[in-house]
Amino acid sequence: MNRDNILREKFILMGKTMFWLALLILLTYMAARTVLGGVGVLLVLSSFAIYALLRVESITNMLPFEAIRISRWDYPHTWDITGDIAQEAGLNKMPELYMMPSQMLNAMTLGTEENPRIVLTSALIANLNPRELAGVIAHEIAHIKNRDLRLFRFAFMLQEFTSFVAQLGWLIVLFTPFWLFSYNPLVMFFPLFLLSLPIISNLVSLALQRTREFGADLVAAELTHDPEGLASALYKISIPTRRLMSVLFPFGRTEEDKFSIFMSHPSTRERIKKLMELKQ
Repeated sequence: MNRDNILREKFILMGKTMFWLALLILLTYMAARTVLGGVGVLLVLSSFAIYALLRVESITNMLPFEAIRISRWDYPHTWDITGDIAQEAGLNKMPELYMMPSQMLNAMTLGTEENPRIVLTSALIANLNPRELAGVIAHEIAHIKNRDLRLFRFAFMLQEFTSFVAQLGWLIVLFTPFWLFSYNPLVMFFPLFLLSLPIISNLVSLALQRTREFGADLVAAELTHDPEGLASALYKISIPTRRLMSVLFPFGRTEEDKFSIFMSHPSTRERIKKLMELKQ
């Protein structure tokens, strides 16, 4: 793999991550400052932070209902691949492995950096060859290594707080209807501001997630020294999605990247392209 390409991509992704995170923080501050004022920001932020932290922790640690914890004796090859990659990544402990019965090819990382959990669907384990499976597991471990789990929790808290403040703003609008008789452009703009806040915050949060997905692909390629393995796995995983899109949108363009701003993951085509460029 080309080391210069990897370093350049890491630098670009770090810049994008900082940009989207700063924008998300700015949106949260604007919402709180506009709706609550200076003193209200401190009071509501302190109380909401406790609530959001507890809620986020419960969500990020929540395993799918049908997920079953697996051991080395259940899937020895998958277990060995995970252990080798976790060691290569320098993790303090190997992530707990879970299998979820499903016909979808999917994988996810839950928990925290201190107690990570990787959930693989039965179809994923059955349909990917060892090289592809290693790429997918390395991608999930890359999220742990990059501390993306903590970043996603923080971004989710900001997004929740922004939505909460917008709801408070609507209560103000409903119970103080005098704004209807105001000719101040700023006052008239207030409902539109409240309506757009959660939408923009959600779009920025999705953009942040897509950036970190690229980062996880990059680190996964480093851990396995095989970007083509992950690229092949992504192609197999995307096949059902492409079929669904062709059914829903039978006319014109149906590529998934057409709707990428509403997705938490980048388009498969772009991810594969970037992975294959690492070989040059």
